[in-house]
Amino acid sequence: MMRGLLSSLHRVLVITMMPFGLFRRSSAAARLMGSIGALFFVIGMVFIVFGIDLGRVDAWIERQGGLLDAVGSALFRVLSFFVMLLGALLAALPVLHRTTGRAAVPPDERAGLGTLTVGLLFVYFAWFGAFGR
Repeated sequence: MMRGLLSSLHRVLVITMMPFGLFRRSSAAARLMGSIGALFFVIGMVFIVFGIDLGRVDAWIERQGGLLDAVGSALFRVLSFFVMLLGALLAALPVLHRTTGRAAVPPDERAGLGTLTVGLLFVYFAWFGAFGR
């Protein structure tokens, strides 16, 4: 029953976006926006069923704005730091493959200049996410 409700709600949301020229009916963006719309619709209905006023929820989120911004910024910096570490590992692979002995990694499976370049690009852009303002 719930699956049928969500499916029909998703279909309605996707169709209502078509007249505005936002998405083609069969596009992935239309499916994504329909799913997000259905998710928020269900969350709103749960709030209403349990007697939670959506205006009060909005006011509470507005009051918590500074905290939510700080938590989101910290999580983004941590994620950027891990992406930077991944990029550093990716950039180090060509060097490690060359120095660990010839029998360890066959020549056709060694990481090359492309891997080094992509790894350095990851590090470069993640640096600004992790340590930038």
